[in-house]
Amino acid sequence: MTTEPWSNSFDDVFEILERGADIEYIDSSKKAYTTPFLNASGALKCLREKDQRRPGEIDSMEIEAVKIVKYLAKKGADIHATTSGNNLNALHLAANGGREKMIPVLVKLGLDINSRNGDPDYGGTVLWHAINAGDLATVKAVVEAGADINLCLLDGNSPLDWAMAYANPKAKEALWLVPYRDQEAIADYMQSIGAKHGKNQFKGMLYFDESKR
Repeated sequence: MTTEPWSNSFDDVFEILERGADIEYIDSSKKAYTTPFLNASGALKCLREKDQRRPGEIDSMEIEAVKIVKYLAKKGADIHATTSGNNLNALHLAANGGREKMIPVLVKLGLDINSRNGDPDYGGTVLWHAINAGDLATVKAVVEAGADINLCLLDGNSPLDWAMAYANPKAKEALWLVPYRDQEAIADYMQSIGAKHGKNQFKGMLYFDESKR
């Protein structure tokens, strides 16, 4: 097993498990350790890979990843496992990685589309992770899977608030962790489906809130 996305095919994983590999093996070589199930579900690097590979190649990799996740779940992997640190579950990781095909699969397996991560200040939701990733297809997949489009983070700001913050042109200079991709389209989409502002009325602790207007 590996913590690097895209590295294993379904056949590789099948063979490794048939040889007796630990299905819950924890890779502690990194600060935010993961299990094979979590690693197969998604990772931030998946989003970066999207911009470096051919579209058809990405589709093939997504199909393999879905097959792996289904197989691991069938073999008894803990689908509710979380990473260390902010306790990200498989849905959070899939959203972070812009893996829209993985979202409905994980929900069907039993994960909560409105689950929060373990960040005590923000309690980031699956939808927030998708918005943060800047991938419109994944945002739509999360919404279509039943996410509450107005579920605020613990800071009081709604998904729309965050989407608008990321769509601010000033964000492009600061969003160094992920590609600046669909942020404006995401903000437009959230408004088009009737998303509302949070209780702070866009005056909370947002990165780019124009002096807390």
